[in-house]
Amino acid sequence: MWLYNVRHFLLIMISCFCLFGSVSGCGYRLEPYGPLSRNVSQVFVPVFENTTTYPYAGVSFSNAMIQEIMEQTTTRISKGKDSSCQLRGHVKKIVFSPVVRDVEETVYQEKITIWTDMELTDETGKILWNERDMKISKDYAASRPDTATIQSKEAGIQNAIQAIAKRTAQKAVSAMKNDF
Repeated sequence: MWLYNVRHFLLIMISCFCLFGSVSGCGYRLEPYGPLSRNVSQVFVPVFENTTTYPYAGVSFSNAMIQEIMEQTTTRISKGKDSSCQLRGHVKKIVFSPVVRDVEETVYQEKITIWTDMELTDETGKILWNERDMKISKDYAASRPDTATIQSKEAGIQNAIQAIAKRTAQKAVSAMKNDF
């Protein structure tokens, strides 16, 4: 009889925990949810300068940065240069290196590495945070034997650039929030 009561009690407790967990959600954060940096209530993020041969790289990086700031901080995005702070960036260099190739030297997977500079300044031009030569890499499918087209390779490059832009923004926002 007492075994039945223990099972019944455990079943009720497990049901309550499942119901509570599904209704409440976790909301756990490793970093504090707050401003991008001390005393930064709004920031203007212009399109990143781009000195590479991929014209969409600067836009991808600035869009990723804006998205990350909006999702992870209380800092508002300003529409103009008259903002109290500016976050400028520069996509400096993109390098490709083969990762997987066959005996005929056909490259199936490449690594793309992108170097960026970023700088957060206040309205007087004082540097509040900066990062030089931030380097992030990602592997992507360069070609497949069945569909080795230029369009598929360019789509792979563009997807890799967007993924690197997102990881760069995550790393930069985390560093700014923690004053690193």
